[in-house]
Amino acid sequence: MLFDRIKEVADERGISISELSVKMGWSEKAIYAWKTSSPSLDKVKKIADYFGISIDRLADRDEYWRDYDKNLGEEKLASIRNKTDEASEAMELFAAHIDDDLTPEEMEDVIQYLEFIRSKHKNK
Repeated sequence: MLFDRIKEVADERGISISELSVKMGWSEKAIYAWKTSSPSLDKVKKIADYFGISIDRLADRDEYWRDYDKNLGEEKLASIRNKTDEASEAMELFAAHIDDDLTPEEMEDVIQYLEFIRSKHKNK
């Protein structure tokens, strides 16, 4: 829960939740209300900035993404890595076979075509 994480970071920094609320320009009990409700993104940003950390770190999302990656499984991650390696090899092969006699306009057309193909596949 976000309130618990904010309290943990505040405790690490030696500041109480009430003091933090006042430093943010809110009432003493404002952050305590987040035990049962969600704050606005602006308020979360303000606290993250005060502590000099990212919103993800404040919300402890780093752990979420580690768990998400674990849930993908090694087979899925290996598949993604292989596709990336294959694409890199194809680009290297393509670049090696471009003739030096292409005009700048032709080279620009080739680059635009490659960008089109890449964007087409990203949108799938």
